[in-house]
Amino acid sequence: MLVNPEGFKARRVVLLGLGEAAKIDVDTFRRAAGRSSTLGSVGNAATVAFAVAGREPLACQGIIEGFLLGGWKHREFKSGEDTGNGVKTKQVVFVTDDKKQLKPLQKAVERGQIIAEGQLLVRQLGDTPANHLTPMLYAKRAQTLARDNGVDVTVLDEAAIKREKMGALLAVAQGSEQPPRFIVLKHSGGRPSQKPIVLIGKGVTFDTGGISLKQAQDMHEMKGDMTGSAIVLATMITAARLDLPLNLVGLMPLAENMPSGKATRPGDIVTSRKGKTIEIINTDAEGRLLLADALDYANTFKPEAVIDIATLTGATLYILGYAGAPILGNNDT
Repeated sequence: MLVNPEGFKARRVVLLGLGEAAKIDVDTFRRAAGRSSTLGSVGNAATVAFAVAGREPLACQGIIEGFLLGGWKHREFKSGEDTGNGVKTKQVVFVTDDKKQLKPLQKAVERGQIIAEGQLLVRQLGDTPANHLTPMLYAKRAQTLARDNGVDVTVLDEAAIKREKMGALLAVAQGSEQPPRFIVLKHSGGRPSQKPIVLIGKGVTFDTGGISLKQAQDMHEMKGDMTGSAIVLATMITAARLDLPLNLVGLMPLAENMPSGKATRPGDIVTSRKGKTIEIINTDAEGRLLLADALDYANTFKPEAVIDIATLTGATLYILGYAGAPILGNNDT
């Protein structure tokens, strides 16, 4: 970093090393900008400018994504000096010497900002405590976000879920005082004849394990067991904001998995929406129950493809650690 460099109006100039030229790609810029946003001198600046002369607009998309993602902190529930959003940067400028690049650059930056904001929405929801994100509160928040961004939204309450005969979802929710919800989101950006892609996200707003109670250690992290649904919600909103030429449907089955006198017991048998009977051996295997009913509901849309996203099993950590996420399916492409 250069402080008060001669010949510059900027108070500071930060030099970012990108590594070997032959290996530089969009993610290189994303990581570099993300690292820069964590520097106090950068994060405290009202205006930050990136010199991008000679760079493709796609690099600028990576820069704004990295800058927004790297500098984000969840401050919603902070107190004292940490209240507020903590963002001091009011303007991010991209400097180029090629006027022909201005419009493509602007479009790339706008696209990057939308994509980053979608990812930040997932982080924010995943970090929200379960008492502030019950199925009902989550549904109201999803309704507001969807409507504000042009996404069609329908919320099925407990009575509507019963009419749909979603016995697996109801079994997960029956131990909680918080009633379940089932959210249907639609983005119709493709041709009317185009079959939709259906996205399904597991939405267990808190997972105690039910009667098959989890260990107390790290149970607080189970507020994040709804992250799959947050990804679906953010993807649908991002698709609408980007005006993607696709027909998408997002399904979010929401429930709390709690132990109580009303809770599902190991050995109970429930009937799914498809009419299949399910013997529950471990009540902490609740995610597949929610997904079973949602997957069957997805068939009503005659989809081109179905993708479900879930924080489904801790066994993943024993296999991959934090290096990646497992993907299972019947389509290698």
